[in-house]
Amino acid sequence: MYCPKCGKSLEEAVKFCPNCGTSTTTGASPASSGSTGLQENLAGLLCYILGWITGLIFFFIDGRSYVRFHALQSIITFGFVTILNILISALSVIGFWSLFHLLNNIIMLIALVAWILCILKAYQGQRYKLPFFGDLAERYAGTPQPVQNKEETKD
Repeated sequence: MYCPKCGKSLEEAVKFCPNCGTSTTTGASPASSGSTGLQENLAGLLCYILGWITGLIFFFIDGRSYVRFHALQSIITFGFVTILNILISALSVIGFWSLFHLLNNIIMLIALVAWILCILKAYQGQRYKLPFFGDLAERYAGTPQPVQNKEETKD
């Protein structure tokens, strides 16, 4: 179980996050549906639906740590797969078409398995990290800082 506000890993019986003090009980509170109006697990799932495209959308419109993590993991993972796909397609022009085609199919099969796994884990409310890509996403997702108006005060 994770804190809905800061994303810190918690034990099941904890009612308040020791890190930020947020209540961990579920209910029909506005905190359970962030800026998108969706439940966290559903927003996390939607980050993967169209790969890096929906990841990018949710990264900018939803500030919850859980959703930002899944959005970044989607952007990094499927952005990398897209770039790799383009490079392999470009290299197949120079020769060895069947070898590059086989390599591309293997990569796409691995990406499909990762995509399904990420969708299932996000919907189950788990902050599942893919090898390498998940570590990067976790490092940069963080908890967003609220925007503050900087009014100059004269001392």
